[in-house]
Amino acid sequence: MLNIKSEYGKIIIENEVIEQLIMLKIRKVKGIIEKEKNKIRKINNFSNLEMIKEEEKQNNKDKNIEIKIETKEQNILIELFLTILYGIRIPDLAWEIQSKIKEEIVHKLAIDDLEINIHIQGIYFPNNHFRKKDLILSDLSIQVI
Repeated sequence: MLNIKSEYGKIIIENEVIEQLIMLKIRKVKGIIEKEKNKIRKINNFSNLEMIKEEEKQNNKDKNIEIKIETKEQNILIELFLTILYGIRIPDLAWEIQSKIKEEIVHKLAIDDLEINIHIQGIYFPNNHFRKKDLILSDLSIQVI
C-alpha cells in the first residue's frame, strides 16, 4: 500500500492497483506468455465459480506472470517473474518492460522513485517450433549386421 500526502489529505493506493497498471502494460509487450493454454473449466453454478476463484488465489504455480510489489513511503520496488516465448532477446525485452512500466507509474501515480527487477523464470517453446527434418541427421548412416 502506497501512502501519498498532499495538501488536502492522504492518498492511499493499494498494491492491487499498481499490479493492474503493470499488467495492462505487460499485455502489450510481445513475447511474454500470460497464462497456460488449454485450461478450460466447466462452471455449473455460482458456488462452483466461487470455489474456482478461491483455488486460483491459493494456487499460483500455473501463473506465468507473477508480480510482487513492496512500497515504502514514496518508493516502489517491483519484482516481475515472467515466462517468455522462445526466440525473444531477453535484454531487449527486459528494457522494454522496464521502460513501459516506469512510464506508466510516473504518468499515473506521479512517483519517480521506483525499481523494477525482471526475473525470467521460464521459456515457452511452441509445439510447431521444431520440425521433424530439423531433428534428423541427414549425414548419419547406420549399418545393421
